[in-house]
Parts: sequence; C-alpha cells; structure tokens
Amino acid sequence: MTQIDVQPLQDGSAKATATFTDEDTPPNAVTPLTANWTLTDGLGNVVNSRRHVTLTPAASISWLISAADLAILDNGTERIVIVDWTYNSTLGSGIPGRAQAQFSIEPVTIVPAA
Repeated sequence: MTQIDVQPLQDGSAKATATFTDEDTPPNAVTPLTANWTLTDGLGNVVNSRRHVTLTPAASISWLISAADLAILDNGTERIVIVDWTYNSTLGSGIPGRAQAQFSIEPVTIVPAA
C-alpha cells in the first residue's frame, strides 16, 4: 500500500509512505528485497526525472516529495506515485509487487501586494 499523507501545496512538500504485503488472503506484511518509486502526471509522463528512484528496503518506507515534484505543469495538478518492489514468500522468491497512490496538488493562492 502506498499513501500520501496530505494534499500538498504547489511547490511545497509531502511525505509518501509505502508498506508492503504479500499475495496471501489476508495479506501478510513483508520486507521487500528491492523497492523503488516513480512519479508521473495524470497522463503517465514522468515528473522531475523521478523514474525508478531507489528506496532502502524496510517494512515501511517514507520519503519526501517536494519542490519540482509538486510544480503545476501544463498537464494539470494530478500526480501518481508508483512503487515497485520484489519480495520472497512461500510461493517463491523475487516476486514482483506494485502499488500506486494518486493525489492532486493544491494551487497556491496568490495574494496581491498591499
């Protein structure tokens, strides 16, 4: 599961957190062997060269999305964080996992000078 804690402001910062589970029902928490994240706009274009950014494997991983990641582009305010990982389970080794979280950037309201 991947989540974004808040609706980030334009050019601001937000914390992304990923937790990992296997294919069982109910799912079991796992620590991935490998993990990475990619940031795209609503059309699937990679934002700010954030393609397959390596994460240090742990049961729960948090990282910062900020500045140019949260700039409002011609394609709009929608962003998608995709997390890919591999893990071992009773069904095999190096099993691929994938999750995504979609969020919108809140435009900054410009206040006129006094």
